[in-house]
Amino acid sequence: MRPKELARLIEATPRDRDGVVRVERVVLDPRSAWPLRDNHRLRFERVDFGAPLFGSFWTRPTFRGCVFVDCDLDGVNATRTSFVDCAFERLSVGRRLFSAFSRCAFRACTFVDCTLASAELSECSFHDVAFTRCEIARTNFSRCALVDTTFTGALRTVNLTASTAIRVDLRGCAIVDSSLLDGPQLDLRLPDGPNNFVAYPRAFLAAVEALEPVLTPGNHDELRAVAAFVAGSTYGEIVDESLFARISADQRGLVLQRLFALRDLRA
Repeated sequence: MRPKELARLIEATPRDRDGVVRVERVVLDPRSAWPLRDNHRLRFERVDFGAPLFGSFWTRPTFRGCVFVDCDLDGVNATRTSFVDCAFERLSVGRRLFSAFSRCAFRACTFVDCTLASAELSECSFHDVAFTRCEIARTNFSRCALVDTTFTGALRTVNLTASTAIRVDLRGCAIVDSSLLDGPQLDLRLPDGPNNFVAYPRAFLAAVEALEPVLTPGNHDELRAVAAFVAGSTYGEIVDESLFARISADQRGLVLQRLFALRDLRA
């Protein structure tokens, strides 16, 4: 569907008793641009916004009170787009095609059972946003601002680069291979369980010393290598089982248990 056809469809569709316009099962043409500046109380179901070839472009639209259900935003390039009081359910972003969001604002929004993969979020703001049971992978939050934002689900290879965070709750996440502790302006509530927690370089060194009589020589060498790898960390390292993938499974749990007990040790 061409952008102008979509605009005419939205304008011609009567609102239901709740004042909502429903748009269902639409696929936008390749390399299309979002046609409407103001979008209010629209419900999109099974809409392919991304287009199959080059993605679509959203420049400065505002979405207020909109709902996106089972939609595909793969390949979307959004700039200065605002989402206020919007709900996203089972949304796919960047699963097949890279997606980019630049200087976008999300306020009072919810994401439920969504997948974000291979996405770049640059200079975006998130205020009072909840990500519930979401899978976020290979995604960069670059120079973003996050305030009163909650994540549950999984973060895999996620980076907060030069971003700021105030009252950001990640305790309900499984965090793997992610860089979230690279600055003092990150007020993060992080997981703190035996399989996912934050430990400081001194704790790693103490674990190396404490476990030398217990581990096999090969496993102890691997633990020492991990301790050397995190030695330059200033704010701590997020620990998960994959960090010790080269330690045999029969002794990996022992390493995690001891490091968890020592996690608060600092230089």
